[in-house]
Amino acid sequence: MPSDTTGKSVQSPAVPAVGIMGMAFPEFSVVSGSTPFFQSVINNGGVGQFKPVFGFFLEGGDSPLILGGVDNSLFEGSLTNVNVDNQVST
Repeated sequence: MPSDTTGKSVQSPAVPAVGIMGMAFPEFSVVSGSTPFFQSVINNGGVGQFKPVFGFFLEGGDSPLILGGVDNSLFEGSLTNVNVDNQVST
């Protein structure tokens, strides 16, 4: 996103990392007031007509990140959507 600042992240005992950087709710950011990457994409219209969802296909060396929808070729069966009604604080 044009106005976003990026940088290198290093995990340390002082700033424990849990999850995937940039893909959580803003409330979970260790940097107060920052906007996570995917929220910034949504805010700036980066998913366009697609849904504000993301997924990972974790297998071997190729693990694509899918933004804005589902790649049905990467799984069998059906998905179950679960709405997040309440965000918990850390």
